[in-house]
Amino acid sequence: MIPPHVPPHWLLYFLVENADASTAKVTELGGKVIMPPMSLEKVGRFSVVADPQGAVFSLFQPEKH
Repeated sequence: MIPPHVPPHWLLYFLVENADASTAKVTELGGKVIMPPMSLEKVGRFSVVADPQGAVFSLFQPEKH
C-alpha cells in the first residue's frame, strides 16, 4: 500500500532484456536504485530506479514462455 503522504503519481516501465544488468547500468551512469530487481512469478523481473536528476522509472524483463 502507498503511504498517505505520497502524492498522486504514475510510473513508467521500460522493457529490457536483462533487469539485473540494466539496473546495474543505472548506478554505473550516476542514477540510484530505489527497489532492487525482484521477480514476480509468471510475470517477470523488475526494479525501480532513478536517473541522476531524480526521475523515477521501472525496468521490466518479462518472463520467457
